[in-house]
Amino acid sequence: MDLKKLSPNREPIVVEVTHPETGVVLLNEDGSPMTVTLMNPQTKEFRVAAFTVSDQNSISDSANYSDMEDALFDLHAEITVAWDITYDGKKIKFTKARAKKLYEELFWLSSQIQDKLSSYSLFTKP
Repeated sequence: MDLKKLSPNREPIVVEVTHPETGVVLLNEDGSPMTVTLMNPQTKEFRVAAFTVSDQNSISDSANYSDMEDALFDLHAEITVAWDITYDGKKIKFTKARAKKLYEELFWLSSQIQDKLSSYSLFTKP
């Protein structure tokens, strides 16, 4: 066995945005799939973002679901690095602040991000 074959995959994660009920990939006006690009959990940048969000949201034992959901929206906004989406009839420029607002409004999109992170293969193919 060669340990190099177990090197973590550090490529960004691209999430194709799907309709929350049908699972069909959503398309931009130009026919391209809507995508959200995330930091890879195996990168230092991801870990720094996660620790920063954790420090800012210090969830206590008395935290409620809303507090935890807000922390998750913060994390997803922080680890998003780009997107190619259409909102309100136009492609919108990515900013972390805009991402947080969008994830709060379209909570199902945040769920898709979490699902992708949870199922992402951490290792390269041998």
